[in-house]
Amino acid sequence: MKNTTKPYMPKSYTPRKKTEGFNGGSVPNGFGAGKKASNGGKNNALATPSVSQNPLLNEAKKMLARKRFGQNFLISQSVIDGIVRCLDLNPATDNVLEIGPGLGFLTQSLRPNVKHLTCVELDKRMVDYLARKFQLLPSKTSEGIDELDVEFDADETDTMAADEPEETPAYIKGGNLLEPIHVEGFSLIQQDILAYPLEAIPYDKFKVVGNIPYNITSGVLFKFAGELEETIVPMRQKVQQLTFMVQREVGERMVAPAGGKAYSPLSIALQYWFEVQQEFLVPPEAFQPRPKVTSVVVSLIPRAEPLCQVDDLTFMKKLVRASFQQRRKTLKNSLLHDTGIQPQALEQALQETGISPMARPETLTIQQFGALSNALTRQ
Repeated sequence: MKNTTKPYMPKSYTPRKKTEGFNGGSVPNGFGAGKKASNGGKNNALATPSVSQNPLLNEAKKMLARKRFGQNFLISQSVIDGIVRCLDLNPATDNVLEIGPGLGFLTQSLRPNVKHLTCVELDKRMVDYLARKFQLLPSKTSEGIDELDVEFDADETDTMAADEPEETPAYIKGGNLLEPIHVEGFSLIQQDILAYPLEAIPYDKFKVVGNIPYNITSGVLFKFAGELEETIVPMRQKVQQLTFMVQREVGERMVAPAGGKAYSPLSIALQYWFEVQQEFLVPPEAFQPRPKVTSVVVSLIPRAEPLCQVDDLTFMKKLVRASFQQRRKTLKNSLLHDTGIQPQALEQALQETGISPMARPETLTIQQFGALSNALTRQ
């Protein structure tokens, strides 16, 4: 189980209590000079470093971010340090899988802190760049990153709209993948993480980290966490921790407690199997190019046992989805609509569990959904 020490926060800020969610949240220092915090208070952030003071920004400007890959390069060393601290790494024992290393800024901070690091990156340009940056190629072809010849796409834009639909980008198909590179303590693999065979990960236990492109967040989450109804997911036994940078809106749903506006089927599916914790917010200024949305770092730790015992998780998932499809309706009206549940059976189950038929679906805890599911399936 993860050490329950306070999550990383810059010294200039006071960490939020878990129950306060994301409202009025802090952001890492070094960003947003002259702006006010979302709670109306004074901003404690330091002035944003100039280009000449930020070598990560200088390096990021040399490489065009490709919109179809959802690329936004993390250029804040304070955020990178915060992510590494969240992982609570032991250099002697911890193996880590990094998703989408990009220009290798987080990679560089991870390598001395882990036993072995595997990076999975789809973009060939980035794989070539990382191979040279970390001198993974034979010396006669390793000419240094400043000599790298990179072909840019003339029609690419360097911005990412916040309201783009969540869909898988046009990934490379077929046999055009580069050969994996393996050196002591480090592996670099060109592959689509959604297509990467998890059985190929050479660890019995490992941690996963990544700045996840917004357009594949759901796919990555459920690839490693599994769906609610899946009781046998090998990754739950192997993964020690998942720490992802995601869009703030998605992060809100991941960590939301019952009763909150962001509480959703995603909250229930993840929190049933994992302890989910918000670490810290990350502003657009921490990226090159800047997205139009705030991000958040969220960690998931597998539970030793699920949050509660449920006889039929497939039925519970159906129950949850039906409940949230019409959030403004009462629980009774929601569950009698197109679910096949008979009114008398529902009334009896609600009485057994002590749940009011007039309750709103978002007020029910995961345990209450589990109890209601069991009461209905046992009739």
